[in-house]
Amino acid sequence: MEPVTMQGEPGVAAFVGMGKLTSDAAYPSLILVSENGGSAGCVQIDLAWPQVTRYQRVRLSAGKDDHGTLCEVDPSRLAWPRDLTGHGHPEFQLLDTRFYCRLTSCAGSWYPPRTIALDGQKGIDVSSDSMLKPLYRADMVRARHACENAKIKAQGACAGYAADAARVGQLPQAWRVIHAQVQRGCRVEFSDVCPDVNQIPTSFPAELAPLLPTAG
Repeated sequence: MEPVTMQGEPGVAAFVGMGKLTSDAAYPSLILVSENGGSAGCVQIDLAWPQVTRYQRVRLSAGKDDHGTLCEVDPSRLAWPRDLTGHGHPEFQLLDTRFYCRLTSCAGSWYPPRTIALDGQKGIDVSSDSMLKPLYRADMVRARHACENAKIKAQGACAGYAADAARVGQLPQAWRVIHAQVQRGCRVEFSDVCPDVNQIPTSFPAELAPLLPTAG
């Protein structure tokens, strides 16, 4: 096997892992994660993947617009990729950042699960695969609880709840819950004007609808 040189991106830290990406792999792969720093938690994930006589260098990308940079990733907690859908590809369990700093503050945003499969020389978003529904159901329970009980910026959790529900075919039920939360008005007792952070705006459902994923 010919040697390969891996070079990450400048940042605050780098994380390296080595192991087999599939159970039948003859050689181990190397994963290099470059952490940029900053509140968005952005990283670049580079892989050296063994081919017949050499290693193939691949930068994991989840879509046309990310340019090989993935955000809301904690490298210290990033799990080794495994076949989550049963299709034989190594898959990274990440977070869906479609709601990042939208609908509410960045800190109040909710991040549903996102799964990226490594297929040859590129990453493919397989989040809509029906085999991943258990992941969404588990996150949906947490998101709904926060949507119904959070006092501050609850629309972040409500957005995550709706996204999870859309993945598992339960969006109509989720809309009923969300509309009820909007109609609650102020989520804390105030004698005068209710702060914006303590109520979900009436425009929220219309702003949320076009951002939701399709069912798995």
